[in-house]
Amino acid sequence: MDQKILDALLETITPLQETETYVKVLLYGEAGVGKTVLACNFGEKVILVDSAEGWVSLINHPEVEKKVQRIQYQGLSQLDAICDAIIEGHLVCDTLVLDEASGIAVLDLDTVLKARSDKDASKDPNIPTQPDFFSNTERIRRAMSRILRLPCNVVLVSHQREDRDERTGRTFIRPAFTPKTRQSIVQLCHLVGHLTANELTDEDGTTYVRKLQVQPTAVITAKSRIGGLPTVIDNPDFNTMFASWQDRITDGISDIVQEPDAVVAESVNEDESISIGE
Repeated sequence: MDQKILDALLETITPLQETETYVKVLLYGEAGVGKTVLACNFGEKVILVDSAEGWVSLINHPEVEKKVQRIQYQGLSQLDAICDAIIEGHLVCDTLVLDEASGIAVLDLDTVLKARSDKDASKDPNIPTQPDFFSNTERIRRAMSRILRLPCNVVLVSHQREDRDERTGRTFIRPAFTPKTRQSIVQLCHLVGHLTANELTDEDGTTYVRKLQVQPTAVITAKSRIGGLPTVIDNPDFNTMFASWQDRITDGISDIVQEPDAVVAESVNEDESISIGE
């Protein structure tokens, strides 16, 4: 083997216990369940890339609001610039939050459709076709892949979509991406969680109990590579959930149990990806 090639190879080898531990999360659920607050409370220095005015909900949580710097989303090229700035040390953060990643995918489909219709006068500028979706899927895959490999915690916030299987009558709850985009993102995440909020009323008034499902069932997409987490977590807090996992090196923890990746079968035809969920 050429010595230069060998030296370059050896430089890429790092003992696993010396590898920095950053958490990559896909958090999804209906509007109003508290996704933005949960995501932005992770760490002490948070950069929020905001495509949907989600920052407004942080005003009600000043202890979270003070941690956050907001960037108004402007396009995929901006995401590339943010990645460069973080890697080169110009932007410093514990956690990067994309709110909403699913909305960014939809906005990029609009960008692709406009660019293609501008070049082709015969193309309907209001109806995306399969080539538009192929281009959009690949653009989003590349952008999210780079973001999920950044040297910081990453939380992708998404709405949910409900897909009904007409053969079985089952309704599947999933992040609101097209199937191929969702698959590529889920593969790179350590945790995929479905967040819900239930209203409880008693003699003392009404309270909300938030639940985060991190293990899959037959109809709900979820995933966890983080050891020790139950299937459903009441009133979740990412700082608490991930603390021992991220500190495993300094604490000398080497026997963390990893949950196997579970696959929930996609029963919806790929052709249905033409219907963007949210």
